[in-house]
Amino acid sequence: MRIGFIPVANIKKYRKQYISIHFFTLGLPLFPTNTYYVTERLERFEIPSLKAKVLHVYSRFYLIPAGIGLKVLGNNEFGFGENKNLVICYLLIALGLALIGLSIYSWAVWGGNTKEESLFRRVASQVFDYNLPPEYLSPELRQRFFTQLQIISKNEYGITDWKTQIQSGNVNKQNAKILYVLAYYNQVIHSGQSQAEQLFAGLRHKLQLDKKSVNK
Repeated sequence: MRIGFIPVANIKKYRKQYISIHFFTLGLPLFPTNTYYVTERLERFEIPSLKAKVLHVYSRFYLIPAGIGLKVLGNNEFGFGENKNLVICYLLIALGLALIGLSIYSWAVWGGNTKEESLFRRVASQVFDYNLPPEYLSPELRQRFFTQLQIISKNEYGITDWKTQIQSGNVNKQNAKILYVLAYYNQVIHSGQSQAEQLFAGLRHKLQLDKKSVNK
């Protein structure tokens, strides 16, 4: 029996980087404690808890026994004997099977990357050490990584003003990846601000997610 503060789910995996959700467990997960962004160098950065993901953790561990319990209850209490009620029996069995199916879905499907996340991570991995989309990071960590990206763009790509570079249309195969990641970060940091969103949308439109400059 596992007891203590234990990682129970590693999700959003890409090139040995992932989100690790930790729970206090007493055999089974009881309540969430911390959530971390883990890199291939085993760096750990604490990030905000993902409430929807926590629910999936519960579904992974608790829905199968709950579903089996409902099936047994349906068969034993309502499926046989003088007081049988086949309607209730079948409803409980159907609900039990649904819970089991949802748990299996959580194990098999949940925790992957969306199409947009996969694109970002593929591009970010080519210009930066950290490929987790910035929307999962804490505001402080997000700003820290954004600052590092601007330093990289200046030192390695000779870009002193990346916004002007995009607005002027000076985007090419050599700088497209770093500009894409910078614009993506900027959009997340300034969420809801039309200028940041328009800058990123304009870059995407220019590139058209250009397979030659971004998607390779």
